[in-house]
Amino acid sequence: MRRLFLVFALMPVLLCGAEVDSPAVARLRARAMQGFPGAQFNLGDLYANGYSVPKDSVEAASWYKKSAEQGYGEAEFSLGLAYLNGEGVEKNEAEGLAWIIVAAQPGTMSIVKFREKLEQTLAPAVAAAAQLRSKALLDLIAANKKAKAARS
Repeated sequence: MRRLFLVFALMPVLLCGAEVDSPAVARLRARAMQGFPGAQFNLGDLYANGYSVPKDSVEAASWYKKSAEQGYGEAEFSLGLAYLNGEGVEKNEAEGLAWIIVAAQPGTMSIVKFREKLEQTLAPAVAAAAQLRSKALLDLIAANKKAKAARS
C-alpha cells in the first residue's frame, strides 16, 4: 500500500519529466538560491558535468554568472571558458577573455599564464575590448560586494 501511494504521489513528477533533487543537491540549491557564491559555483559545476543533475550547460553558465558577479574566482574562470567555447552562452571571445582577466586579478599563476597565452592568440581588437570590459566587470563585482556588505 505504501509503495502504491508513493507511485501516485510521484506520478506528476514522472509524467512531466521533472527531476527530483537528492537531499545533498537540494541543500546546495537552497544555499545557491540564498546567494552564496560558493554554492552557486558548485551547483553550476554539477550542471556543467551532469553530476547528480542532468547535464545542462545553459543552467551551468547561469549559476557561474551569479557566482562570478559576486567575485568568486573559480566561477569567473569557468564563466570565461563558457563564453570562449560557447557553452551555455553565445560564444563571445571578448567577454570570455574579460572574465579570464578578472579571474587572474588575484595573481594565480596558472590563470595569469592562460590569460597571457589567450591574449596572444586573439585579435588585438578583441583583447582591447576585453580589457575595457574587465574594468566594468570589476566595478560591478565591487558594487555587488558593497551592496551585500550593506545588507549584512
